[in-house]
Amino acid sequence: MSTAPVAEIIRTDFSAMFEMTFQHLYGPGKYQHNWHHDYLARIVEQCLAGNHTRVIVALPPGHLKSTMMSVALPVFMLGRRPDAKIIAASYSSDLAENFSTQTCGQTRSSSMIR
Repeated sequence: MSTAPVAEIIRTDFSAMFEMTFQHLYGPGKYQHNWHHDYLARIVEQCLAGNHTRVIVALPPGHLKSTMMSVALPVFMLGRRPDAKIIAASYSSDLAENFSTQTCGQTRSSSMIR
């Protein structure tokens, strides 16, 4: 299978990028798609297009907001604009380090490099 279409999809479709990130982190077959994933993906794409300058994501625990916004989004942004400057913050240094490790691991995965 050619990786060119996959590389193009993950640079242009945040929803697909998020699903791929989830599977990379937690294993295949565990992702359960829900409508709010698509909604957040549309908001992210609108932000990157310049239509929104500020967004607050408020969801209950377990709705994947951290994985989506703190891990998949930085990878997606860097895939589109490698020179982007990203500041990530968290209430806990352990949590910030965990997100950083996951993000770095995702960027180093074979599907992201190609």
